Amino acid sequence: MKTLRRVIVFAVILEAFAVISPDWGQRLQARNIHTQVFDGEILPGEYVAFRWNGRRLLPWKVPEESLTKKARRAIAVSPEWLRSDLAAKLNNLSAETQDSLAGIILAETDPRLIDEIAFSIARLSASELTGRRFDSRIIAENARLIYEADSLYDYVELIDYVEPGRGRDWITTARYRLKGEEGTEEYYELPCEVYYWYVVFPRLGRERIAYLDLLTGEFASPDSGGVFWRDYLMHEDQDPKRCASRHFVMEYPNLIEQVPASATAAELVLTDFSIDPIPLIVDSEARPLLCVFAWPGNQLDGEVIATTIPFELEAGNPTGLFENLLRAGNASAMLDTAIVPEGFEDVRIAILKDRDPFGKAIIEQALDSLGYPYRVFGSDEIPEMLFADSGFVKIIIPSGQPRSFYERLAESDSLWQVWMSTRELSPNRVIQFHGAADPAYPGDDWHGLRMPWGFDCALSETNEPCIAGYPRLKDLLSGTDYLWDNQPLNIPGDQVLSQKASALEVIGYFVTQNLPDRCAEIPYYYRGADLDTVFEGDASEYVQSLRTAHPHRSLYLHNGNCGEMMNLLSASCRTGLVPVRNMIAHPVDHVWNGVYLEGRWRTYTAVRSDRGIRFDDGVYENKNHYSVMGCRPDGYINNCIADYFDSTFIAEVRVSDSAGRPVDGATVTIMTHWYHGDPPPKTHAGIGWTDLTGVARIEVGIRRDYFVQVFTPLIDWPELVQDTSERARKDTIPRTDPILERRRGMRPEPIPLVSADVDTIPGDTIRYEVTLPIALLKDQPDMDSDAVFTPGQAPRFFLQTPERILHGYSSYLGCNFTRAEPQGSVDLYVMDLPNYDRFVAGKPFLAAYAFEDTDSLKFSLPSLQDGWFVVLSNRHRMAYGQVIRLGVEVRDR
Repeated sequence: MKTLRRVIVFAVILEAFAVISPDWGQRLQARNIHTQVFDGEILPGEYVAFRWNGRRLLPWKVPEESLTKKARRAIAVSPEWLRSDLAAKLNNLSAETQDSLAGIILAETDPRLIDEIAFSIARLSASELTGRRFDSRIIAENARLIYEADSLYDYVELIDYVEPGRGRDWITTARYRLKGEEGTEEYYELPCEVYYWYVVFPRLGRERIAYLDLLTGEFASPDSGGVFWRDYLMHEDQDPKRCASRHFVMEYPNLIEQVPASATAAELVLTDFSIDPIPLIVDSEARPLLCVFAWPGNQLDGEVIATTIPFELEAGNPTGLFENLLRAGNASAMLDTAIVPEGFEDVRIAILKDRDPFGKAIIEQALDSLGYPYRVFGSDEIPEMLFADSGFVKIIIPSGQPRSFYERLAESDSLWQVWMSTRELSPNRVIQFHGAADPAYPGDDWHGLRMPWGFDCALSETNEPCIAGYPRLKDLLSGTDYLWDNQPLNIPGDQVLSQKASALEVIGYFVTQNLPDRCAEIPYYYRGADLDTVFEGDASEYVQSLRTAHPHRSLYLHNGNCGEMMNLLSASCRTGLVPVRNMIAHPVDHVWNGVYLEGRWRTYTAVRSDRGIRFDDGVYENKNHYSVMGCRPDGYINNCIADYFDSTFIAEVRVSDSAGRPVDGATVTIMTHWYHGDPPPKTHAGIGWTDLTGVARIEVGIRRDYFVQVFTPLIDWPELVQDTSERARKDTIPRTDPILERRRGMRPEPIPLVSADVDTIPGDTIRYEVTLPIALLKDQPDMDSDAVFTPGQAPRFFLQTPERILHGYSSYLGCNFTRAEPQGSVDLYVMDLPNYDRFVAGKPFLAAYAFEDTDSLKFSLPSLQDGWFVVLSNRHRMAYGQVIRLGVEVRDR
């Protein structure tokens, strides 16, 4: 995997054997001796120098190696292809941090995990590895959970090339079982690079690599309740306060830890759902006795709470669950805090019944005690109730109604859909159906009738109920045979999960079932350490507090917009060992995911509005996108708009210094107006990095106002301005990286690049010149006309530059990253000591040899005399390091 390799290994300086020792030449019998002089990276703005002493090429100025003994041991036991990258990262850290990270590798007793651990350390930025919130235990935990998943799931297996072991050069990837178009069993092997970046890497996107206490949303150690996302998605938290599978109905305002006694009296179970529910209490065959689900399965979803448990019988001896159900509103909120339109606060609840359940007006009595106003309707008043100008938030249907009542319900299904979808009067509507039969009226039940909300009932044959809840990822994926069945997925909310579902269907289902609600639908209330947490005041500030980049926090809260759904889908895929990346389309305020399968990235999304799952079905193609960015989790961006939209053009930005020289590795950020706001703020439309010629090419959609901002290690242009947002004000943690610290609390103020009024043509290129008010250091060689060349038996040197390393800045994630690219180049000079001193001082100098921007070269020293300096210079580069291999060949006489 050469593309994964970044070298910083310093070879031993060896002698030019045959020139110095004739005896060796006789023994080797006319053989050439090849010796590595230098094999490593020359960082941006740096150079290396060697001095010829007449016998050897000695290091004069090379990068200092400060690796600790423990770090060296950790590097030695890692796979060979990772050693140089790992050395490069550890070499730039303090001795204490080196030993801490090296200790993770050396302490691992399972050799299979070492490559995943070493890769994570080598690829995380130094600022992350030294951050205040970073806990190094996550690195090993992440690797262990990957191999635990490998042992659990049938559709995937991890394979190693070369037996894993200390000091060996093995590499790992994943192999997936697919179902072919003809139903045949097929296998697909993931490229190793994709496996490490999009399955192994411990970060998904904008979240911190840290343990999180899900009750508070604050960072905390594992000893204080903190948990890592991969662990939380794989394992059930036994603490009921932190358990993601528990529904809020089972918690608020009363925590329900035991099945209520009334559940054993349930004679019916709920069956044949059109939309898979979230079961809260089930019988011994896992059939729901109490469940909730979003309905009717469109963008105007409300919530249905359905039960066959005679909760009304608990009125005299309540367990608390009956009160919870009456208080329950839509979207994990209680009716106390449900939003209703102004003028309708006095009538929130309607009761629909033809007789009292179990001979008492139990629902009315309970609502009176809770202080909820209500109105009562009969079954002959269903149209009047549904279309009354009353702004009802909730309709409650008590148990024990006549058969004729249920028949009228079954006949009125279309009316209920209209009511639920008419949210202008009252958003967040709830239907609460109590379907228990009253034993005083034998045969007066609804068996054989289908309720308007898409379910039937059946007779119960068990009295052993138990508490259930939201589905768990590990349970759903267990027994799944295939990753994919070679069919585009477009599963709407009115379909249930098939028993033969692929892993992609199962993971999408898990996400949509666990995030049924938008953040905006939960304005005053969230699951916190205090079970009675109720907010008062402006809803907007609390809505913002619920937005999170941490997927396990979203899973715990069970709400999220597209951003939270993207993050949870990413986390769920990686927990299930499925390669996934985040896809960003900020100008239209939407994000989704991509899965790497059979050699390309394919669209993958979980759509909350209809609880649907879509994969590879063209759902986002040919939309009016202006930008689509595919995000590698370390911050590197691929601009992917061409995969989704045909009408695009190329923004070509050339960045130069004040002398007109190209500036390499500059982060060029193209911005455009966001979808919302008056005036709308600017957001990312595309990101690129200038190449060695100073040019970045970024593809975006036509007919849109675009702006440009350039970031470099020395200067950002235009200058950043103070960020007055709440998020910036709360960012008080200094960065260890001085460049990142310079940008903390600041925001870009880009200048216009192209106007929407410009008649851009699909496929066109719009060019823009940026001149930075800085001057890069430029070597000033001139050829030494007086140099005397008597090479004679001088050794031949070989120079190769197989890679260049972009030390980039991600303006999207606000972090640094590195990326290896094929073919580098370097300036090579051969000179004497006085001219070397002038070179070091940045002055003009004379060189016997001067080769600029060379990628490969064979050369000899002018002579064997002492005092020649060989210099490899990368001083004129801003952000590209160069991987250099300098060798010597000595020919026997």
